[in-house]
Amino acid sequence: MNLPILIFISILVTCSAINPKKLPECNDEELSKMERCIPRTDYLQMVMRYYEDENQPVENYKDAALYCTNILDCLAPLNCREAEPMKLEFETVRENLEYKMLELKPCLARFFTRTYLIQHSRNSSCLKDYSFLDKDLTIKSDEYIEGEACFLNTIKSLCGTDAMEYYTKNYQKFVTTISTEPEDAKCSHPHFQLNSLQCRGLELEIILRIDSLKERKYKGSYAEFTEINQMCEDAQHCLSVNECQKFDTFKTTLEKSCELLDYLGDQFHCLTGFFKEAYSSNGSTCFQKCDFLEKDLSKKREAFEKGKSCFTDYVKDHCNQTSIDFFSKNYQEFVNDISIKPNDTDGQSPHKVLNTFRCDALGKQIQNEILELHAMKLESNDTRVPKMNKMCKDMQYCVDDSCFVKEHTKHTVEHTCNLLEMVHKRSFAACASKLMKDKPDFLDYECLDGLDLYDQ
Repeated sequence: MNLPILIFISILVTCSAINPKKLPECNDEELSKMERCIPRTDYLQMVMRYYEDENQPVENYKDAALYCTNILDCLAPLNCREAEPMKLEFETVRENLEYKMLELKPCLARFFTRTYLIQHSRNSSCLKDYSFLDKDLTIKSDEYIEGEACFLNTIKSLCGTDAMEYYTKNYQKFVTTISTEPEDAKCSHPHFQLNSLQCRGLELEIILRIDSLKERKYKGSYAEFTEINQMCEDAQHCLSVNECQKFDTFKTTLEKSCELLDYLGDQFHCLTGFFKEAYSSNGSTCFQKCDFLEKDLSKKREAFEKGKSCFTDYVKDHCNQTSIDFFSKNYQEFVNDISIKPNDTDGQSPHKVLNTFRCDALGKQIQNEILELHAMKLESNDTRVPKMNKMCKDMQYCVDDSCFVKEHTKHTVEHTCNLLEMVHKRSFAACASKLMKDKPDFLDYECLDGLDLYDQ
């Protein structure tokens, strides 16, 4: 008998936690039959590699699943002890390969997400009538059996025809798999793979929503932040009770994304107001004693540590109870987030978000200053000019360091700062006066393309 096959059989029998029924040991003829059922060990190794790999072409999964089917058909007549764990093992492998080749996992993840979201919606749906997400496996089994029509109709609306055909044909097998914990407690078993999708679908929905907030510079309604916060809590609980996802990379991604929510909603408005106050303060307040706007991170940290009472007093006077409670409990963590630059480069970190709030506050303050100076005669020796020039330079630094600001906006800020710099150097006022008086044709000056200084 082929030695590698004997070793493979031995490993399956020894390592499988599934106890075969009280069957007789395989005789020589049956062992020989088992060897013929798996004639190519090199191909077997390739099948197992496809089984573990999530990024193979669909055709590879189909070929590997067909190979498992042929093995199972060959092993079916054997009714002896050594054959039983092999049947169970290849059935498990084939089932996982089917989920990959038909893209059933993304489909099921969408089903779980839809089921979760509908529970918090006012919309009517059959998904509210069945506890498809119940942790009790006995209840889960009953709910899936009773809710078959609801499940299949939802799958039909969310997934392709392959998924619909698979679940229609294999529904009872699916229910058994998802609601029966195997004695073979490997995370690769379909039971654990399918149930982990309850967490995965919710994780993906959270990441999509936070990405949407990122596109809007983390501006959203109170209801939106509250909903995402609840989803984060539910997803983290889901992961905490799922042993197979303790070290999942998605768990790390989720935790990182949910951390951002600490500074959104109420905290966003509170911090934006704080930074705006820091920019507009005029000398006598505690803001002048602590440079909360310092660009050097070590000095910024020192400012927030020494100016804790200044910060907390502002929060108590200007922010709601949610923000008061948050900063009272998490002040040191807030100081760490605002003064320690992380290694990531994707911008999805509290540090980057807090910098965005500073930019937002500074932009609003600059607008206010410009509105106050609008229609006033601004001479180059006006004391407000160097202040505006410094604020503009700070804004330029702020947007250059932000991954949320578009390049066009960065160029606009740079152009504005250059104009203010000309005023500061006493070279712009006379030029502007002449422009307003003579009104030359800007088409003659390529560098002024797009500007309309005469617009009222």
